Amino acid sequence: MIQITGLDHVVLRVADADTAIRFYCEVLGCSVERTLPAELGLIQLRAGHSLIDIVPVSGGLGQVGGAAPGEEGRNMDHFCLAVSPWDEEKIRAHLESFGVEVG
Repeated sequence: MIQITGLDHVVLRVADADTAIRFYCEVLGCSVERTLPAELGLIQLRAGHSLIDIVPVSGGLGQVGGAAPGEEGRNMDHFCLAVSPWDEEKIRAHLESFGVEVG
């Protein structure tokens, strides 16, 4: 059985990183946790026990994700759940027992 202990992080693809960071920090009270090199393009914001990763679509990671956010979506890259205890073999077996194809 997998026990989810919380939401670890959410990754958002944005066209304007400065505006997104200002919103999450100034309006919602997040803080910048760390910034990875510009060529990679990732800014991690602390949101309580979780993180919000801001990925500018103009950066390396953002370009991999395809078109910029728009009417068709594409602004959510992924979200990650924290699980405990971490035992990759048991987690894979559990998911596979429900027909989940583990990549």
